[in-house]
Amino acid sequence: MPVVPRPKNGRVRKDCLLDMANSTSEDVETRAARAKEELMGLTVTARTKKLYSSRVELLENSMKFLNVERQQKGMQPLAWSLAMFTIWLHHMWQIGMGVSTPGYVNAVLFVQRSGSFGTWALDNTDEIRRLVKGATYDGGSKRQKAKRAQMDLPMFEAFVEWLHETNRPPSMILAVTLCFGAALRLKELIGLKPEHVIITSEHDVFLNLPNKSYKAGNDKPPRVDKPVTEHRAIDALFIAMEDVPTGEYIFRPTLWNEKALREAVKEWASQHAIEFLDKGVDNVFIDGMHCLRHGGMALIKEKVLEAMGKMMKSELGTCSAKNVDNYARPNSKRGPKKRSRS
Repeated sequence: MPVVPRPKNGRVRKDCLLDMANSTSEDVETRAARAKEELMGLTVTARTKKLYSSRVELLENSMKFLNVERQQKGMQPLAWSLAMFTIWLHHMWQIGMGVSTPGYVNAVLFVQRSGSFGTWALDNTDEIRRLVKGATYDGGSKRQKAKRAQMDLPMFEAFVEWLHETNRPPSMILAVTLCFGAALRLKELIGLKPEHVIITSEHDVFLNLPNKSYKAGNDKPPRVDKPVTEHRAIDALFIAMEDVPTGEYIFRPTLWNEKALREAVKEWASQHAIEFLDKGVDNVFIDGMHCLRHGGMALIKEKVLEAMGKMMKSELGTCSAKNVDNYARPNSKRGPKKRSRS
């Protein structure tokens, strides 16, 4: 069917009416389905729609993983249903993520109303809302949301070994090493250029970065020189800088980009999820490169910050001293109270 442009003068166009006059009943149904999906997409902001898409994708990937395991055992595959979704909500409550259940319900309702998610339906929404209320209610108050973990030194070393085993690009491994050793944000990492690297006469190394603790919202933040103290981070920086001309990014988006970097962290974390549970790390989550910054900050604080004192925290972390303490908090002291996995 031809795409009819939106009128600019606010009047119904004759060609639109003629197009409808020549349409069969099947064309009308097809056009109505497209119109419904498009108009449903306009009912939420782009950011919310992105969240909905990621949640639905997680549901679909979880079902794929489940059915692969069932197939290996010679069992029949499962499909999403109201019963399966109820079990999912209960699982979210068990792992202390009950506060996230309303988002999953809204995501499924949204895609179902646009006709783009399976053949089952959350038809009894009143009952589902009560289930969600039960998942988010805990002893008179809502359960806290799980916190982002820090990738501590043993995790980082295991992660780098995994990157080598899975044949990731050498530049990605250098980027990860620098991000951890210098406790960088991902945007700071991919925005680095040779002119941002400062080497003093005493051979100290600094990175010239935007000062994120700057509060003014109307101006670009001033830049601050952040010292790089970890030898492995310095080595990775110098290797990555080789043959990179001034004005070019040190980590140029060629073999990988920032999304690939995030997905690598998530993939590694998902493969070690059971191991983390056995170690008691079940009240936090590893969702991307920022976990490297948390772990790197803990390492810097342990080796350098305590010796330099509180006044140096904001300079090394390019954030407030309070945030430095938050980043450096170990996983055992992060997130809500652990729930028994019985």
